[in-house]
Amino acid sequence: MALINKPLSKIVEEVKESCGYVSTYIEDQLSFRNRNKIIKALSKNEPTFSYKCTTTHYSDGCKYDFEDGSWIIIRFSGTENLIRYYIEFPTEIECERNIKAIEKFITKFDK
Repeated sequence: MALINKPLSKIVEEVKESCGYVSTYIEDQLSFRNRNKIIKALSKNEPTFSYKCTTTHYSDGCKYDFEDGSWIIIRFSGTENLIRYYIEFPTEIECERNIKAIEKFITKFDK
């Protein structure tokens, strides 16, 4: 950083641009009513994502990894009646498609 006189965020941005790496990260939340039903549904099913899921991890919620390196984390807030989700895909359009899939899934099982 001192040698090229730029902040780390600018260096990372330039490296991503030069490598052709494009990514969009979105963090959002959704309120829910029935935590147990949603947990059970997430353990047996997955939302209809726009990419093929390669692995699913269950620790502090659910983390879905996809073929291209994209990922989604769905977890319950520890202090509020909210489900938080964190998404990284190549484009904002893909993020939005997968947000809709998560919201549709949660709504379906939150009865």
